[in-house]
Amino acid sequence: MGQGSYAFSDALKASALTLDDATLDKWLENPRALVPGNRMSFPGLKDAAKRAEIIAYLKQQR
Repeated sequence: MGQGSYAFSDALKASALTLDDATLDKWLENPRALVPGNRMSFPGLKDAAKRAEIIAYLKQQR
């Protein structure tokens, strides 16, 4: 996470996280808890089923 041309926060760049299903699920649930100090304004999605749907959708977009 935190790689590419987007201006990612220093906290996200330094997180050394790999964007796999489990990490993405935690990110979607609460990005501020997963990476304190990141600039993500998204508050998170508490519904596990909805997070799973988003992850499945993203996998189809590869």
